[in-house]
Amino acid sequence: NLFRKFSGMSINEYVNYLRVKSANQILLHGGNVTTAAFECGFRSVRTFNDVYKKIMNVTPSEYLKTNVKK
Repeated sequence: NLFRKFSGMSINEYVNYLRVKSANQILLHGGNVTTAAFECGFRSVRTFNDVYKKIMNVTPSEYLKTNVKK
């Protein structure tokens, strides 16, 4: 696959990476995990959590605890 050859990931992996990156912005600006999941195109919070953890190595909740100042 040409995309994988140049990017090192599948198109699906790349789309999920972009979704998680977008979700991080939502989380950093006061959004909650559910809002971030659905606004970034995930059909369930569980799938969002699984994909997020695979990419970021932490759950969205853990990310919020360590990166968002209240």
